[in-house]
Amino acid sequence: MDAPSVLLLDIFDTHVSEKDIGVVTKKTSALVCWLPANSTAVSQPSDVGVMKHLKKKSTALWVAETRKSTKVTADVGRSTATTEKCAPWGLVGVCACEK
Repeated sequence: MDAPSVLLLDIFDTHVSEKDIGVVTKKTSALVCWLPANSTAVSQPSDVGVMKHLKKKSTALWVAETRKSTKVTADVGRSTATTEKCAPWGLVGVCACEK
């Protein structure tokens, strides 16, 4: 990313893996911060407002991609899913699936 960025995560178990946080900071140089426990309810309306548009754009990209090919392997599927989540926000070069 060209600009400084912050990735806010709740404390859900899958969000606190040191390995995954390392991948995020290495690939994006983003500062990773955790929300305090029980605070996600406060930010939920904002989350819903952002996610609605992300899901709409992601679905449109998925439909377009599905029309291009009918056979998708698991590795290609994961890569495509990651790209589709990042593409609507112009982050394709930033997001990467790590095995």
